[in-house]
Amino acid sequence: MSFYAKIYLVMQLVVQLVVQLVVHYLVFLEVPPMGINARKTVYLHKNASYDTP
Repeated sequence: MSFYAKIYLVMQLVVQLVVQLVVHYLVFLEVPPMGINARKTVYLHKNASYDTP
């Protein structure tokens, strides 16, 4: 049972890393799918707040 539990944990970590990489590259290439758009607008608002004098 512990063997399958380890495989499950490793697969969860791999899936999380792949999802993070895909999200990062989609935002970097400015391709706006459904969920990425809101996160990108929040990121742009944070940068805009830093740019205001």
